[in-house]
Amino acid sequence: MQHTLIHQILFSGKYDTNFNLILHKTDKDSLSFYIVKNLLQYIQEHDLSIFNVILSGENSIEEAYSALKKQETLTIQFISKKGHYKDILLNKEYDYLSIAPQNIGKGTALKFLNDYLKINANDTMAIGDNLNDIDLLKSSGIGVAVANAYEPVKKAATYTTNHSANDGGFAEAVYQFIEF
Repeated sequence: MQHTLIHQILFSGKYDTNFNLILHKTDKDSLSFYIVKNLLQYIQEHDLSIFNVILSGENSIEEAYSALKKQETLTIQFISKKGHYKDILLNKEYDYLSIAPQNIGKGTALKFLNDYLKINANDTMAIGDNLNDIDLLKSSGIGVAVANAYEPVKKAATYTTNHSANDGGFAEAVYQFIEF
């Protein structure tokens, strides 16, 4: 029997006194998203030590990338969803920055989860397609890139699927490595 899990996340929002939009997840979890006018000011005022920011815009973000990549305490990834890597779900081409503190990423999260659950990293499998998945793939026992992944992701993976993320790549990886 095959099971499918679909999780829908609904958000409610309001503006604070500084006109920052605050989105709160409406289910029982306490995850919140904030859309702020001045990101650096917000981070400094709230003394955030762990965060992940996705920065995109209608215009070029290369100037922001040049300024931010000089910050030694941050990991900045410039990701282009153009040409071959066009965002199929949004049917749009754009660039964005993934910004996080140095040494914070999906690989770090997997290591934390492995320690918490007392799982050997060699007993884990990670599947990815984007540049911010590279440390995750390297931190897992089996790192899988789907066929439409960025080339550096494929190079970091131990296996690359024949199918894209939109055409069964995830299922291919599961059936390739997990016994049922």
